[in-house]
Amino acid sequence: MDVLICGAGAIGSFFGCLLSELEKGDPVENVALLGRESHILQINKSGLRRDLFKEIKCIRFKHCYSRLDQLASSDFHPSIAVVCVKTCSLSSLQNDLQNSGLLNDGLKDVSFILLMNGMGRDPKIGGSFLELD
Repeated sequence: MDVLICGAGAIGSFFGCLLSELEKGDPVENVALLGRESHILQINKSGLRRDLFKEIKCIRFKHCYSRLDQLASSDFHPSIAVVCVKTCSLSSLQNDLQNSGLLNDGLKDVSFILLMNGMGRDPKIGGSFLELD
């Protein structure tokens, strides 16, 4: 199963690291990260460093994107997308996804999981994302 992490900040990167533990490949091929350009450039250059329980590990990902057009033109086709952006950024992500055409193409059959801080604070924001056709 291929998983896209939308929002490769602290939460998304950590969740990507946890998912990468399921695959022993180097680089990790079944988890893709979508995040801010500066962070994705650093991950591409040096890998994603995970320091947990006194165990330091550097994880490399085959698929890392800082823009939706990079994802659209790639050979990565996830079945699940885990959304890890801040709640206040959710409507912007929704608009970007709709404008990119990915919801009608590469992400058409993707199941979205929202893994975000503050999700319960504004049902209007979460509700609009969950009701996408």
